[in-house]
Amino acid sequence: MTNFNKVLRQYLLLPTLALFLCLFLGINAKAATGGKVYVTVEKFTLGQGYLVEPTEVEIAEGEKASSVLEKVLKANGYQYSLYDEVWYLAGIKNADSGTVKVPSCIQSKWGSNLSSKSGKDLFQYDYSSQSGWMYFVNNESPSVSADGYTLKNGDVVRLCFTLYGWGGDLGCEYDKYLVLPNMDTLIKRMAIFNANKAICVEKGYQTAYNEALALAKNMDAYVIKDDKSNQSQMTAKIQNAYNKLPSDETVVQLKAEKAAAKAAAKAAEAQKILKYTPKAPTLKTVKSKKTRTATLTWNKNKKATGYVIYMSTKKSSGYKKITTIKKWNKITYTKKKLKKNKKYYFKLKAYKTVSGKKYYSAYSNVKKVKVK
Repeated sequence: MTNFNKVLRQYLLLPTLALFLCLFLGINAKAATGGKVYVTVEKFTLGQGYLVEPTEVEIAEGEKASSVLEKVLKANGYQYSLYDEVWYLAGIKNADSGTVKVPSCIQSKWGSNLSSKSGKDLFQYDYSSQSGWMYFVNNESPSVSADGYTLKNGDVVRLCFTLYGWGGDLGCEYDKYLVLPNMDTLIKRMAIFNANKAICVEKGYQTAYNEALALAKNMDAYVIKDDKSNQSQMTAKIQNAYNKLPSDETVVQLKAEKAAAKAAAKAAEAQKILKYTPKAPTLKTVKSKKTRTATLTWNKNKKATGYVIYMSTKKSSGYKKITTIKKWNKITYTKKKLKKNKKYYFKLKAYKTVSGKKYYSAYSNVKKVKVK
């Protein structure tokens, strides 16, 4: 993490100093080449988890961190307020769940006294005189405001609410501070899951994601002791969660396998259609032998299960199914209660049922009859 002087420039809203740093100390934004970044909005210090879970965001070449953060907040339905001069987030509306459970690791260093607060918005100085929103890129707190930081492909951007220590509770090194592991690799894997959720859930990664989510938002589960005696243990815990989640390469493979399976299933179905679809029957005759009736006859098809008969008052349109013949060897049907002296058109299909699925032939020829 950066030292407190860097954090203070960002956090205490000193626009003049920030501009001085940009203009006279040669602090330049990093060059971007487009691609994608990984973004989170976090309220871990309040025990409220993620406001926005890890998500992938496509970036344009030269795009600033402020632009990406604004897009993510808007995409998730959050309105926000900024201070003037430089891009500094004053607060986010409707971002406070109202339930605060400060992690024990924070209470052990700063106590548990919280100032009163009302409403659902989460702004600077809420709950503490040292609180506010800070952004991090690749686990560092940049020394420029977010509108002066140019992102590059693969960056991890975190917008975090600090409660105590001017970011000390987020790992920024000043006076009292927490020693926290770098979670960026895990965040990337979680974002990959969310960007490809359908295939990841289908392939059984939901449990791994739930475990990673529970770990990431629980600071007490991975905070490193001041003497760093548990650092390797915490690193291994994060690595284990990371290993269980899919990578970009894994997702590509999963999608390719699904596409191949879908193509194979489609090919197999095409073979079934070719094998089981019966030939179109021939409608031999349609005669009105009795008043208000029409009798159809057609050729027999031993490979069919039955036949479906259609009727219309127009030759080329308006056909509706009037009956299904469920025996392949029945080759005649009489339609009753027709209107006298009216013309009707008939056609039919043969069908075959295999394992509960019906395969239909093309339509037969059309024949008309004038009803007696």
